[in-house]
Amino acid sequence: MLGKVGLADLTDTLIIRDAVESDLTGLIKALAPDLSRAQIVNRFSEQRAGLRVLLVDELLGEFTGTVSISSQADPDGVTRRLFGLDVARRFRHIGLGTLLVRNVERSVLADGHSTIRLEKEVHNLVA
Repeated sequence: MLGKVGLADLTDTLIIRDAVESDLTGLIKALAPDLSRAQIVNRFSEQRAGLRVLLVDELLGEFTGTVSISSQADPDGVTRRLFGLDVARRFRHIGLGTLLVRNVERSVLADGHSTIRLEKEVHNLVA
């Protein structure tokens, strides 16, 4: 485990990037048992179809999580959807989800959009 690590400690070693097909096996392993192989394969399928932008994060060479952004703005032209945020169990509660969301915020603003809509499961009270 990483022990006591803060956000400042992570920013220099965390890599957040677009997912590529060769990430599939590593993500399946990192996010199990919370996400099934089928769920992760579906995310890649939706990315190939242009329905989502799938981002992965890596810390010290290990996949630690993923997040998705809608590939297009909502009908209002300014809102993008953030969804599918998952952090591997062994990397939770150290700020990685926060860093993923901050990265999405910067990306969405840089694309000229001003609003992010968080989509979450109804029972996910932490989100």
